[in-house]
Amino acid sequence: MKIKNVLTNFLGIANVLLTFIFYLVKNRSFSQLGEDLVIKNQLQWAGYSSKEKGAYVDIGCYHPLDGSNTYIFYRKGSSGIVVDIGKSKKLLFNIFRRRDKFINSAVVPDSMANDSFKFVTTGYGSKTDQVEVSEGYDPDHSVNVIGISALLESGKRYLFKSWSILSIDAEGMDQSIVESINFDDYPFTIVAFENFFDDPCEKIKSAIGNSTHVYLTNYGYILQSICGPTYIYIKYKR
Repeated sequence: MKIKNVLTNFLGIANVLLTFIFYLVKNRSFSQLGEDLVIKNQLQWAGYSSKEKGAYVDIGCYHPLDGSNTYIFYRKGSSGIVVDIGKSKKLLFNIFRRRDKFINSAVVPDSMANDSFKFVTTGYGSKTDQVEVSEGYDPDHSVNVIGISALLESGKRYLFKSWSILSIDAEGMDQSIVESINFDDYPFTIVAFENFFDDPCEKIKSAIGNSTHVYLTNYGYILQSICGPTYIYIKYKR
């Protein structure tokens, strides 16, 4: 098993290096389905200059470049907090995104912050790493856990000086995490999270027919875009 994990991590790191070289010569969206370009456009609609440096919190950041909703902003001088599980990921973020603060933890709703969680996969073997509640401590698979409010409080002094982005890919916990946040205390400009539906019609119905939409609109957010599985909310300048 250890040899398999080492090989998986080696191949994953090699892929990262090749991807980095590719992105150096090809300027494009870094997100899976162009979410970063949509978010960039929404920030401009909100009255922010594309040259203005901001901040972000990227939960489930996975990869410094490939599939990243925040790397395009890092390239322009912004920085923030990036969170995921795995020492290999931390190493690569420390190499390619040194201004960012990488936190090696699973982010959960505040109500679950004291639970024990088990990491189902390791390294860069999957883009859908999973965490699940564990009935007991497992030294081989248990992961650090941090509640969303504790995470945001750790960066509050520098996250909200200008525009700010909250990007969440928490493999099924996205909406529960959003509904744990007091957006008066943590006033992000953009909130983006994933919600998968096989049927596009169901996706459209769910966009406004769920508790997370009501929760965000009560804080003054507007659902501005749906890009693939990602719902992008914005709060305009007053």
